Amino acid sequence: MSTTNVPLSVATFNILAPCYKRINFSLEKKFEDLYVERAKDTFKYINTLECDVICLQEVWFSEKYLNLLSSFFENEYVIAKKKRTRSKSDGVVILVKKSTFTIQEEKSLEFGLAGNRVALLIKIKSNEQPEHRIVIANTHLTFPHHTYDVNMRLTQIQKLQNWVKNYNQEEHLPIIIAGDLNGVNDNVYNYMTKKAKYTSSFKKCREREARVTHFTHRKESVGVDFLFLKNFGEIICKPIQAWVEPKELTDKVWPENFNYSDHRPVKVNFSLEIIKKK
Repeated sequence: MSTTNVPLSVATFNILAPCYKRINFSLEKKFEDLYVERAKDTFKYINTLECDVICLQEVWFSEKYLNLLSSFFENEYVIAKKKRTRSKSDGVVILVKKSTFTIQEEKSLEFGLAGNRVALLIKIKSNEQPEHRIVIANTHLTFPHHTYDVNMRLTQIQKLQNWVKNYNQEEHLPIIIAGDLNGVNDNVYNYMTKKAKYTSSFKKCREREARVTHFTHRKESVGVDFLFLKNFGEIICKPIQAWVEPKELTDKVWPENFNYSDHRPVKVNFSLEIIKKK
């Protein structure tokens, strides 16, 4: 026996922090007019995605930048955030639409010396049908510059997956692990899909992964942004539709005129359903 389905739309988007965006031989953060203009354009664009939950990576944690972000989203979204550790000045943010879902709990994980990376976790419930609940985690793994980084990324995702699993061991809610994993069909992907038994939501919908979601500083076009899903109990989350934004553009090549970031948002529409035993 099942209950009424609850729609849930989730996007993941690395917005390229001004402290990392290169401009000639400098960084965008040194040019306030430039980073403010791009931030405003990017936040306006994010609003057009019309998502219940938006997982952002590479959010710059400068006071001015965070205030700007809040001014764009605080009326419609609850803003959860976690800064990277030590001297790193960026972090991750999750936006939750106030009209559709409520955050029941928020937690964060620090990977420590494993790249000073972090993860942010929220447990949310539907406003209309509060029994429909789900756990969503957002992270940004280390870029694989060399073999050490490749191994570090595996350590990061293992730590995250085990942490989320332990958090969920009593309630057995569906889990989405989203973010920029900085890898394509590698040890992290294999760990998530084969050992941890998560499903790539995009692949479930499209029978393939997104081809290009990131244009790297090495001028490589790669697909590295994911929403992994796993169900554990009577609340079932099903991916229904998935695409790379802007939806009208192909995901097989990097679009020349996409200037908000060096990543494109990946969006998935889900359905939450409760399957009760007879």
